Amino acid sequence: MDFLACKELSNLPLLTLKSKKMISIAQHTELFSILGYSVQTWGTIVAIGIIIALVLMLRKAQQKKVFEKAQALVLCVMISAIIGARFAYIIINLSEFHSTWSLFEIWNGGLISWGFILGGIIGTILFKIAGDAKNSETKDLLDMMAPYFILAIAIGRIGCFLRGCCFGIPSSLPWAVSYDGEISIHPTQIYHSIADFIIFFILLKINKKKDYLESKKIKSKFEFFNKKMGTFLLFILLYSAERFFIDFLRYHPASEYVGAITITQIIFVLLFAAAFWLLSGKIKKERKTGSAYISSYSSVSS
Repeated sequence: MDFLACKELSNLPLLTLKSKKMISIAQHTELFSILGYSVQTWGTIVAIGIIIALVLMLRKAQQKKVFEKAQALVLCVMISAIIGARFAYIIINLSEFHSTWSLFEIWNGGLISWGFILGGIIGTILFKIAGDAKNSETKDLLDMMAPYFILAIAIGRIGCFLRGCCFGIPSSLPWAVSYDGEISIHPTQIYHSIADFIIFFILLKINKKKDYLESKKIKSKFEFFNKKMGTFLLFILLYSAERFFIDFLRYHPASEYVGAITITQIIFVLLFAAAFWLLSGKIKKERKTGSAYISSYSSVSS
């Protein structure tokens, strides 16, 4: 939903909040036009984010000599993720669509990140069913790709900021922004983007550490670094936490609230819980395996 198109803001009790030092920004729904065809800001920047992520992802896959399998998995994940993100948005915002064609106009905005994650997971499952990759290979690929998933999201948030969607609640803070010169709001798109870039660098650093340990055939004393799919699950954990907390400062229509939190926050709590359960379960399993190995080795030695 665009800021200037939001009709519920006039009913917000915090509407009177206005920052004396607020940053005024024009809402750029259109980046430019070519021969009368409008090139949308949000769609263009999201596409740039996806392309950058794909290039870096596939270059990494080439370095690790898994290019073909990575290419196949990326195709499955990206297609199903975009479908999932759009489907989730349509379900939540069905009243916005007045024609069948409008359901497909994703360049005008309308993708939900939790739908992106769920769709990507479905794509991974389909890849495993249809492909010839082993379970461990798929987990390694997901770990390799995880940083670039969040990178695409981080860049896409810049498009949200310029378009004026995914905006925050009214604020009087010095860095509050205004799209209309009257109401100052939290720039939650920038909060999201900064948090996501931080997550990107954390995941990148973790993968670098895991690659080093693997190249040297060293087992870390920290079980997390020995785990397959650990980076991917950490991506879901960190992104879910980021979305849950920042969403308290983000504007949502009254219809999306269930008590004090939104449907989106509930979904991210569930994603966080699922990722935490899987990650902790894998670490416990790794510890048991390690303990069993040490015990058998000790008995043989004695």
